[in-house]
Amino acid sequence: MPVKHAVLGMLMERPSYGYAIANRLSERLGPELAISESTVHTSLRSMKARGEVEVVGRRFRGEQTATVFAPTQKGVDLYERWLGKPLARTRMRDDLYLKFALVDPDRLPKFREEFQRLELECVEEIAAHTVGVPLTHDLSDPVSWRAARRLLLDSRALDHLNGDLAFIRRTLGVLRWADAQGGTVPRDRLLEAVS
Repeated sequence: MPVKHAVLGMLMERPSYGYAIANRLSERLGPELAISESTVHTSLRSMKARGEVEVVGRRFRGEQTATVFAPTQKGVDLYERWLGKPLARTRMRDDLYLKFALVDPDRLPKFREEFQRLELECVEEIAAHTVGVPLTHDLSDPVSWRAARRLLLDSRALDHLNGDLAFIRRTLGVLRWADAQGGTVPRDRLLEAVS
């Protein structure tokens, strides 16, 4: 996820400080895509060094000082170029798929353990995501764009997690067969898993 673009988007709405930006992003993106406060601060420092944001004030909270940032024209231009790029689906190009393509039969037991771990992680993420902030109080008719956007993002995140879980569980079934049979899988079991 391009964090700097998310931070710039929040600053385009109104000048703010790191903690507030992280909270607004978390509220808007939901738990699956939340960006940590430390990541926001790191992004702000980098963007300040590149002249994409500037300090426009300070807020005092007790003994702490919060630095308020706003986008510069360079930051606004960067954000507008990014937002104007055509949308694209993400491709399956991460370590999981590459390692899966390269694993040999001798490593199947370890690989099966890793997939079991991934299954538990995925189930936990789905559970955490489904107990997020309820938005039903925002669902008056007509529904506000803010509520519609959040529900669509939550729906996309759950679709992605459920798709991952389905792939993991299918793969676990095949890995169990392959591990038990010395690196082979009965054709009917494989066809059942992929259909």
